[in-house]
Amino acid sequence: MPKRKSASEQPESTASFEESLGELQMIVSELEDGDIGLETSLARFERGIRLLRTCYSILEAAEAKVEILTKFQDGEAVVEAFESSATYDLSRDTSSSDTSTEESTLF
Repeated sequence: MPKRKSASEQPESTASFEESLGELQMIVSELEDGDIGLETSLARFERGIRLLRTCYSILEAAEAKVEILTKFQDGEAVVEAFESSATYDLSRDTSSSDTSTEESTLF
């Protein structure tokens, strides 16, 4: 019988907003407690940043859908085709050693 993946093992693209946010909240709690070592803390922080980006992407897509659905023309709602794709700018990747505003607002 195949083993079922836990929420932390699932790729972000298949995790729901609620699952990603829940895991992110657990990571923040672990890091705030300070009971884990530096190496583990760094790994959890990196995972938290990936989850944060996933949440932002999901929220941006939802916001775009709401914006499209709430357009009105002549008293009628105007519905347009919507292509849901990630809008995160990869050129803003913060994997370098400097700390960005996005990372510092995690806690």
